Amino acid sequence: MQVLLAPAAVKDLDRLPTASREDVVVTLERFASDAYGADVKKLRGFQPPLYRLRVGNVRILFRERGEALHVYRINRDF
Repeated sequence: MQVLLAPAAVKDLDRLPTASREDVVVTLERFASDAYGADVKKLRGFQPPLYRLRVGNVRILFRERGEALHVYRINRDF
């Protein structure tokens, strides 16, 4: 599966501390190849479905479309 980052997600990723950024990149690559064991939750009220992938204190909002994973935002919990 291919990972595609929206412009807002790229900016969000650039704003993260280096350690968190590396964790997010590794987790996205791992999730794209095998979603087993990932902390994913389907969010209510979105059509088509929107999902949240959690990496430590970082949340990644994405949709799966065909063979691509579209990442829209990457937010850090404070």
